[in-house]
Amino acid sequence: MIKGAKDGGIILVGDRHVRAVVDEVCRQVPVVGVVGVEAASAEVDGFADLDDALRSTAADAVCMLSPKQASFISICNIISRGVHLLCAGPLSATENQYTQLTQLATQHAARIHLGGRQRHVPRLQKMNELRASDAFGEPVYARCVAGGGISVDTAWWSMCELLATAAWLLQCAPTRIVVAATRNGRARLHVTLTVALDNRANAQLCVVPGRDGTLADTWLLGSGGTSSSRCEDGDILIAHPDQRHILDATPASSEVTWIRNFLADDGLGLQVEDESVLDLSRRLLPAIRRALKEGRMCEVS
Repeated sequence: MIKGAKDGGIILVGDRHVRAVVDEVCRQVPVVGVVGVEAASAEVDGFADLDDALRSTAADAVCMLSPKQASFISICNIISRGVHLLCAGPLSATENQYTQLTQLATQHAARIHLGGRQRHVPRLQKMNELRASDAFGEPVYARCVAGGGISVDTAWWSMCELLATAAWLLQCAPTRIVVAATRNGRARLHVTLTVALDNRANAQLCVVPGRDGTLADTWLLGSGGTSSSRCEDGDILIAHPDQRHILDATPASSEVTWIRNFLADDGLGLQVEDESVLDLSRRLLPAIRRALKEGRMCEVS
């Protein structure tokens, strides 16, 4: 269990777009409170804000499933109470603020873990396993499409997860990124990244209007063939050179495993699942905003 745990359970922070995930987590993980979204279970208390939830519960940890309340001040408030934080995306913080959070976490024997959900998605785990086969060869190209284009912040989080997924599946760090973004009405954002990686592979990543970034369609090209996965009739179909796999489509299970692994760990301080992506993720948000404002492709600098 997490070091210094008080056996108080976890607070989930989200919005209406992640309600299905919240309900699934509440069924399988000890949840003591929910903020920002109504849980289906009457046994779980709902709170208007995170401060109220922290005051009213003896929570061991907070899990942020959406970026709305993931501000620097909110994170400092969590960590200063000695409560651990699991966050699905990066923080909108400067490099100096990340350093302050690391020091604060050490001071209060707390842990901050950012990202890593995609590594618990069964179909992506299977694709990563197949990518390592001789039949696939060397990675050349990845294309990923996911939901999340309902606001700039949610599109940013979804795109950061896609960027981490591409770096993981292509087994290399991104070196250059160009972003394009368009808005087609309220809550309808399309964001596209063109990514060059250190091993000369490339990726095309797209976030479209929709609520769930974890059900991305993914396609990989290797020097020996292709590997792809997509949702179809409730199943995940994975095509690979000379192979075909069908997995149950259980999108919420990846969050449950992700949270359970976090609670089972006893590390402290700031932990990032994808170190190579963290700095790029921090610089991606202003680039998305600039691309929307100027109506042109912008390089992430």
